[in-house]
Amino acid sequence: MTMKKLAGAVAVAAALLLIAPAVEAAAAPPPPPACGYSCPGLVVVGNWLWLPSIGVDEYQWAYVTPGSPYWHLLRYPV
Repeated sequence: MTMKKLAGAVAVAAALLLIAPAVEAAAAPPPPPACGYSCPGLVVVGNWLWLPSIGVDEYQWAYVTPGSPYWHLLRYPV
């Protein structure tokens, strides 16, 4: 491996190490809503669905992939 290729590989690796935490932080779920388990209706924040708001007994968010059938149902309810 030449010195130029090695320097390029090191630069790419460094860039990935700097970008990965930012991408991971951007995908972090929002804090729990104030209603907790007793939300009166569907709670959606961005692409995150609050599971107790749909009757699931899990105190957590679920990420709804953009473009999926579920995402379309949340955006355009029937």
